[in-house]
Amino acid sequence: MAAETTHPYIMLTRAERLRAARTINRGDILYVSLLDDCRARAAIRSSRGDTVHITEIDMCTGKARCTCKAFMYRGRCRHVAALALYLHARLGRNLPPHPHGPAGSE
Repeated sequence: MAAETTHPYIMLTRAERLRAARTINRGDILYVSLLDDCRARAAIRSSRGDTVHITEIDMCTGKARCTCKAFMYRGRCRHVAALALYLHARLGRNLPPHPHGPAGSE
């Protein structure tokens, strides 16, 4: 699994959030497993459809991981954002707020 980052969804740009929404609407989330009260894991298809990435979010701490290259390089990706959106829509669960506010608010 790739390195871990904290509060991935809050730090995404509007364009990245839209890509995450498209990921959900295309049906690219193949399964979601709730590991316990805080943690969720999902298998999410790549945009080309040739790879499946394993994505995890801890909804209590906001930490996340993904096996995709974007996450390895930038510490965030559409897969993590899509899982966060999905969990919010299905469970009403949010990630904790980022301690420095949304990206670009400095």
